[in-house]
Amino acid sequence: MADTIFEHDVKPRQMAYINDGNVLFNVNSWWIFRCMVFSLSFLFKQVDCTRMLARLILVLLTIFVFNVISINAHGRLLEPPSRMSAWRLGYPVPRNYDDHSMNCGGYATQWNKNGGKCGICGDSWSGTRFYERPNGAMVQHKVIPMTYSEGSTMKVTLDITVSHNGWNEFRLCNVARTGGIEATQSCLNDTLLSDASGKTKFYFTSKKVGLYSYKLLLPRGTTCDHCVLQWKWKTGNSWGCDAAGCGVGHGDAQEEFYGCSDIKILPKGAPLPTPKPRTTTKPSFSFRPSAKDYLGYNLLDIFREFELVSRTFDVSERDDDLDLDDVLPVNTSAQEYLETLITLKTQGKLPYIPQTHPSDSKIVF
Repeated sequence: MADTIFEHDVKPRQMAYINDGNVLFNVNSWWIFRCMVFSLSFLFKQVDCTRMLARLILVLLTIFVFNVISINAHGRLLEPPSRMSAWRLGYPVPRNYDDHSMNCGGYATQWNKNGGKCGICGDSWSGTRFYERPNGAMVQHKVIPMTYSEGSTMKVTLDITVSHNGWNEFRLCNVARTGGIEATQSCLNDTLLSDASGKTKFYFTSKKVGLYSYKLLLPRGTTCDHCVLQWKWKTGNSWGCDAAGCGVGHGDAQEEFYGCSDIKILPKGAPLPTPKPRTTTKPSFSFRPSAKDYLGYNLLDIFREFELVSRTFDVSERDDDLDLDDVLPVNTSAQEYLETLITLKTQGKLPYIPQTHPSDSKIVF
């Protein structure tokens, strides 16, 4: 696997196959768009304005019906940057504009077809594992964005774009234990991370969307050149059982989301890597891809991306360590959050430093 990595994008037609559970929908969206263009060109040839308006309404309703079926809980792991979302912080990995939808192929695929099983990073168990090595098309270049110290506190940040309650868990695997190529679910299950109070399951107590942060303790005695952090979100928006006291949000059969981050853990007291010199230009934000590139995507995802850069979040946890909570106001936009994160990493002011640095100063949102 090459040490030198270069940024390369995933083309829109490839992206239709990123999540097996959404393959049919994404392909349908492409054809819906083409039908929409054809219909619009046809209706504007009509002289009768009433008939033209009726056709336009029909086209818009068709788009809405085929897109609204995909509305559901969504989320992504931003810190440490997940394999799916690292490109948003400038790391040279393939872009996945649907990185908040790693849901095991969807509820029906996970529970009706695969008996609740899922790939370790959210790929469909029975489908192609795009985010698992050695054969995953999206992880052919090894990038380890974050380095920590043994036994230190690790801050994780989630971006919840549509919330349906439920809870989060975080697991860790030293890849050296599994042959040095990829983590396994068995290895991940051996190390369930907790916060300082010993809590390992973190519930959503509201349906607020935005950024959620948790501070987890890395286990003493665990060091690794390559560890995998797994985020699991079991939502609470499905009718999971029929027994007394059951109902919506109860039972094991709930939609699940996953994220995987590659990290390194150094022995306690070992010096953290020194950041490489980078441009002092203030990171600039650009909305990608262009409108042309979005043809064939779920139209609702476009609106979610625009919404993401305008949302705010509330900071609920503080401590004496230098943290983003200490340098950001209570209400901070997602753009400002990521910009500050990049700046502090570059200056070496966080307890963890990027091992592999972004190839440019842009944060793509």
